[in-house]
Amino acid sequence: MPHSKHPIVFTLIIGLLLGLSVFAFSQPVSKKWLENQGIYFFSLENGLDVALLEEESAGIDTVGAVQRGYSNTNESVNEIVTLEPNAVLKRPSLIPLGDSAKIAYDSLNASLKYLYFSPESDILESFFVRLNAAAKQSVRIWYYGDSQVEGDRITKELRAELQQNFGGYGLGYIPISNPASYTQLELGSQSDWNKYNCFQHRKKTTHFGPSGLVFMPKDNNPRKWNTIRFKVLKSLKYRQLSLQCATDSGYTIEWRKSKDSFWKSANRVFRQGSVNAYQIGDTALYGNVELRCRGNGLKIFGLNFEGPSKGVYLDNFGIRGHSGDGLRAISSSLLQQTAKAQGTGLAIFHFGNNMIPYLKSDPKSEKWVKDIFRTLFKKYRTCCPNMSFLVIGPGDMGYQKGDDLACYASCPILNRWLREVAMEQGMAYFDFYQMIKDKGGILSWRSSHIASLDGHLGPRGQKIFARELSKELLHAYEAFRLRTGE
Repeated sequence: MPHSKHPIVFTLIIGLLLGLSVFAFSQPVSKKWLENQGIYFFSLENGLDVALLEEESAGIDTVGAVQRGYSNTNESVNEIVTLEPNAVLKRPSLIPLGDSAKIAYDSLNASLKYLYFSPESDILESFFVRLNAAAKQSVRIWYYGDSQVEGDRITKELRAELQQNFGGYGLGYIPISNPASYTQLELGSQSDWNKYNCFQHRKKTTHFGPSGLVFMPKDNNPRKWNTIRFKVLKSLKYRQLSLQCATDSGYTIEWRKSKDSFWKSANRVFRQGSVNAYQIGDTALYGNVELRCRGNGLKIFGLNFEGPSKGVYLDNFGIRGHSGDGLRAISSSLLQQTAKAQGTGLAIFHFGNNMIPYLKSDPKSEKWVKDIFRTLFKKYRTCCPNMSFLVIGPGDMGYQKGDDLACYASCPILNRWLREVAMEQGMAYFDFYQMIKDKGGILSWRSSHIASLDGHLGPRGQKIFARELSKELLHAYEAFRLRTGE
């Protein structure tokens, strides 16, 4: 007896309807209309991101590392640190959520493996409010760190991730000289200038810019021209260049390209409290560029490669060897005025690696570390009350132990101390250490050329970190949108 064709026809019809539904729901207009009706569809893109991250680290030879004699112990510190589960996001309180929205919200909440929020925190909502308006205004991020981020390491990748989602382009802040190289511009040695940073030279000057750096002429003659030279590569997309310096009406700033015969005056485009910005040219400049400055008490903070007046900017404020304590020497009024003028929505603090090799686990060391960061965090929360704050802990680090390699056991200890202070001060926290451990640990990352033994990330490691951090930030942002009805 022949089989009925009805089940086959029914299956084909159902398949066609599902296919049309997927197509319709994937369209931005349909998706927006459905969300307005309280119906949410959780994207598979985030799951694909996780799969890609796992693929990136699939080549890590954990077993081989053990067989080659790599050790994960450090005899100088043998405390075992156990971290409690992640703190959940706040439950929605401003608007009622339908069942599908609750499912989406809980899924987003469960996806946060490394991003923690304190009960006292605004859970980055000040930042997320600005992100919501990124299509109409600029949203700036200050990323403070040590050599882990110096020369736009890590921040280049994170900036690209965020600008892809929220628009904007341009590098943002760049010092006029740096021991680390950049991929899209070349900085000269700047022989006319002395460079001061806020942790090595705080007894010599207090006139630091928002990055913690200031450049002052070697010759204090106010009539002498002091030159700044750099080269901008064609790969750098930006709209406008400016020079950031201290406020003083007696400064004269001029510029020219290498082939120009005459110097052109730079116009001051804004004065905000303790900071001036001088516009260099009318459009983006490429090739070799020269600036010259003179005036009484010249204090240069750095360059700004700006894009449009909307989207995301991410400033790299990396200083080699820094542990974060020097930021306390930056003027609070300067930070307050600059944050307001630039529309800064988020400050990120990424420190700890320079402490790891010397850290002990005794109460005195714990108090010393916590006091440093407690004072620092309080300073920024007080002078920039409308900003959000994110603390990133130190990653995993290793060292040579005879013929073998070992991990510093002080890494999880410092990670715990920093997270406790961040939670106490109402700041968000990203557990960079646990992220690396979940993907094999520093010894395996080293063997796979993802990072060096001292914890510095290679290009591949920078991409993995930036994608993981941006993914969790975007999940928290989507949860914020559900919770607030934005």
